[in-house]
This record gives sequence, structure tokens and C-alpha cells, in this order.
Amino acid sequence: VIMGGGPAGSTTARFAAKNGLSVLVVDGRESIGEPLQCGELVPSNNEMKRLCPDVPDIDELFKTPANVISQHTSEMYLVPPSGKPLKYNFEGYMLNRVKHDQELVSLAKSHGAEFLTGKRVQDITDNSVILKDGSKINAKIIVGAGGHNDPLRKKYWDVKSLNIPVKFVLMDGDFSNAVELHFGSVAPGGYAWVFPKEGGANIGLGIQRKFAKGQSLNIFADKFISQYQGNISFKGAGSLPMSGTIESF
Repeated sequence: VIMGGGPAGSTTARFAAKNGLSVLVVDGRESIGEPLQCGELVPSNNEMKRLCPDVPDIDELFKTPANVISQHTSEMYLVPPSGKPLKYNFEGYMLNRVKHDQELVSLAKSHGAEFLTGKRVQDITDNSVILKDGSKINAKIIVGAGGHNDPLRKKYWDVKSLNIPVKFVLMDGDFSNAVELHFGSVAPGGYAWVFPKEGGANIGLGIQRKFAKGQSLNIFADKFISQYQGNISFKGAGSLPMSGTIESF
């Protein structure tokens, strides 16, 4: 049983089912991938091979169907408070993240994985996953792939983590092809981003509250987003878990 059907959960499901295991993915959302909660940028597989040369089978691990890529990027700008960017080559994909997650679900299903959606996990006891409706699912292996609020993680891991709250919008308009990351006073303890998409951009910001001098996330996000002109077609929020490398599984 895999708790969470996002990219981690559905990819785990694909590999497990492909290798002959009976797999059930449980997810609290009725439609996996919705609502959108992220900036939608991923490195290309070639970029991943450059960044992480010792990771095997990257092309098999990271499946990004062509129909979910909104735009290809070739540059990354790291923007300090001075506003003068440091420019780097960066080969990336801007996704339609909702479609992306749904395609990974379909890929896992094609190898035999099953999905149970609209069901939230209440607890894990021994080899049983207990759902909030009181039903119980037994499994030899239980995987927590539900992000920072995953019930298995919260119950069994004693790993300190930092969750950075974020707010973002999808904005229509013309933007450069460069991926922008803004650091410093614009986003205390975090960063802001402008990620170009076909016909617009994903623009957002996250902070650490302890560095914000009493100002709310909304103030920083509204100020940053207001610098850009265009029709806002979607507003979203989420959380970035930033816990570093865990010492042991």
C-alpha cells in the first residue's frame, strides 16, 4: 500500500507493479494532481544526469510525457537584492503539473497498480492502514509518499523538518524564457520565483516566518507578484518541506 499518489507515490507504484507486486495507492484527493500546489518546474533528464551523475536509470525513473511540457527553458537567473542576476545554463521543463501527475498515474496503472482516491488515512498500525471511514487495508509493505503531512512520516520518523509556506499565481502574458529565482529581502529565509510557461508564467514566493519581522506571507507575496502585469488565471498555496537529507530510512 502506498499512501499518496503524487509523483513519488505513482512512480513507486509503477516500479513495484512492474516487478510483480500487488500495489494499491491510496490518496485523499478525488482527482490526483488537483489542486495545483507548486511552481511546476523540473530539470530535464539531461540536466539531472549532469547534476546527479551517480543516479542510475534516470530516463526510466523520471518519465515526463511530451504532452505535459508547457515550455522548455535554457537559462536560470539567480537574482540577489541588488537586482543584477547571476546567469547559468539550465535545461528544464515547465510543466502542466496537474496533467503531469495524472499521466504518471496512468503510467502506473498500465503496469497493474490500482488506485483508491477520495480516501484519507487515519492511522498506521503494524501492517494495517486504517482509513478515516474506519475501513482497514492490510499490506506487507506500507510506503508513505504523502509529503510533509504523511501519516507514516509523522508517526514513525523523528526527523526535524522545516516547512516553508508559499503562495503563487498563474499569470497570462509574455515572459522571458529564463527561470528566475529571487533571494534576500524579497523573501526572507526563502525565495521567490518567476517560471515562464506557454502564454504566461507561474509566479510565487515562500518565506520562513521567523525571519519575516512580523510581516505575513501575504504581504511579501502580494508585493512581489504586483511587479508583473497580466491577467491572473489561478491563485494557489502550498508548503515546501525543507528537511535536508535524512540520516537513515
